[in-house]
Amino acid sequence: MPGREPIETLKPKEGGRVAFSPRGDLLATNAPKQIRIWRTGTWDLVKTLTLAGNVMVLKFSPDGTRLAGLSLPDELTVWEVNQWTVVRQFSVSLGWARLGNLDFSPDGKALVIGDADGRLRVIDLASENTILDRWEAHSEGITSVAWSPNGSVIASGSGWDGGPIKLWDATSGELLGELEGHTSWISDMAFSKDGLWLYSASGDQTLRIWDVEKQPCLATLRGSSHEVLGLALSPDGTTLASACKDGIVAFWSADPKPEEEMPRLIPLGHIARPVFAPDSRVLAVPRAGTVSLFDLATSKETELSELGDDVSAVAYSPDGTLLVSGSENGGIRVWSFAERRLLRDLDGHEEEIRLLRFRVDGARLLSIDAKRTVIWWDVPTWRQAGRPFVVELPGRPDDVWRPPDVSPDGRLLVFGTKAGDVCWLDAETGELLERTTGGDYATKQVAFSGDGSQLASTSNHGTVALWDPSSFTRVTSFRAHLTAAHGVTFSPHDRRLATGGATSRDAVRLWDLSTHRELITLPGQAAVSSFVVFSNDGRWLAACSGVEGKLHLWRAPSWDEIEAEEKRLKSKQCP
Repeated sequence: MPGREPIETLKPKEGGRVAFSPRGDLLATNAPKQIRIWRTGTWDLVKTLTLAGNVMVLKFSPDGTRLAGLSLPDELTVWEVNQWTVVRQFSVSLGWARLGNLDFSPDGKALVIGDADGRLRVIDLASENTILDRWEAHSEGITSVAWSPNGSVIASGSGWDGGPIKLWDATSGELLGELEGHTSWISDMAFSKDGLWLYSASGDQTLRIWDVEKQPCLATLRGSSHEVLGLALSPDGTTLASACKDGIVAFWSADPKPEEEMPRLIPLGHIARPVFAPDSRVLAVPRAGTVSLFDLATSKETELSELGDDVSAVAYSPDGTLLVSGSENGGIRVWSFAERRLLRDLDGHEEEIRLLRFRVDGARLLSIDAKRTVIWWDVPTWRQAGRPFVVELPGRPDDVWRPPDVSPDGRLLVFGTKAGDVCWLDAETGELLERTTGGDYATKQVAFSGDGSQLASTSNHGTVALWDPSSFTRVTSFRAHLTAAHGVTFSPHDRRLATGGATSRDAVRLWDLSTHRELITLPGQAAVSSFVVFSNDGRWLAACSGVEGKLHLWRAPSWDEIEAEEKRLKSKQCP
């Protein structure tokens, strides 16, 4: 419908279960212990069906002549639509969690029923005979079932741990295959009109498109900010609509796109933050104690042994002429690319260097060690600028290192704490300017935007908060990952935000900062993306795993490529 605006609100408030008749003339909704039937177009209430318990599932037969309702405590009722007489009633197991689902066969003569105990049954409506019965189809309660349009395949999914979707021969009950990929409960499923594809929705915030015969996942549709509770396929088969737990209805192209290619993987041996050269042609990585330079065009690796064999941190100068390394013993070395030689050894720290950062004008270098000793260095002379200071964080004792960040102009230094606070300090003196509460969960990492006008922080609860550094106030927050959110970084021009997850399936997620909507999820091959870094041209994205010590490297699409893809998807949506 043009504009996708509401055309009618049905009152009193319904219970959240809806089903359109395939004929298009009726809409069934649930209310407490009732099913209400509405005439589409006029939206007049034409019938109220009373039940002993609340309805959990509603489904019309493919020809629209019958309506089935699954209701508490354990009852399935089938009505003949023309007279609204009860055709059949069955006992089912919904369980305490209200698990269970149903679907009609394509000819409307049988029902497939999934129970809370994992039992899958097919019942003939004329004789009430059970013609297929699998007592242990799933180890958990069945939450979704779907019957293919040609009648040959039944799909079943369960909850809550995200076991595989199972495909069954509808006649013999033989298991045809298992579809692995979802990581949470299966909320809804639907076959394509030709039965070649299966669409599934899950509590893991994704929809997936499957090849029914060959059984691979053809595409994963990401972007939902909460559990996806339902899906519907448009009559022409081109568009999917999904219903999210946060109340958002989203529209997707039903044409599958290939799964994302896995990133280039570089083993590191330990945790380290990679840095891109200002010209975005080279990536510098502390690897096995030394500094390796990776040419992004050729993948050629060059080792800079002159920077030592115990390197823990590196930083490029803004003009790209210098590379500075920090060591595990607190030493700092300065390398000149122009002269191809080591310029300086800087002494001042006694602990491992954890952070090196140039001020945006290149005039000063900041170094922070494992004990939070902060030193500013004057770049022309390489002398200490001002007195070193040690950052003492307020609140509960916090012995865990949480990567801080410094504003591009070198004015503010920000730390996150175990208590969930964000501490704002004067970067020159270490004076605590403000302590703001990010939430009840530990702040994992903080990062300034390129222009210094925003700060992002991640939490152990999977949330991301955006802050205004001029007022030390939180602007907004949103859920970025199902578990913890770790690394965080702004893209060039500050249009996007990348966050690091805690699992291989959501190694990195990319967000639109204007809408806080997810653009893409990038799976990886390791857990916990501790550091996430963009190249200056926005074409490359790197993420370092703090558990396995692996570096993932993706080529990020350009803004033109992203906008072209967004326009392509928009053009495929229903008018």
